[in-house]
Amino acid sequence: MQDVIQATRMLPYLAGRTNTSAALRMLKDVIFKSANGDRISARNVAVLIANGESTLNADQVKLLT
Repeated sequence: MQDVIQATRMLPYLAGRTNTSAALRMLKDVIFKSANGDRISARNVAVLIANGESTLNADQVKLLT
């Protein structure tokens, strides 16, 4: 676990805004689809790493979680 935490801290910050709702929407609409390798028998799990609170469409985040 410490390796994951350390690797996360080493990720470069690219600046900009945080659009958590778009990330969650992409998971739901693109990544977790059988056409992209999703298996119906496997549970969908994602780890979302962000730089803070969502700054774009923040009101939509709760609707998607």
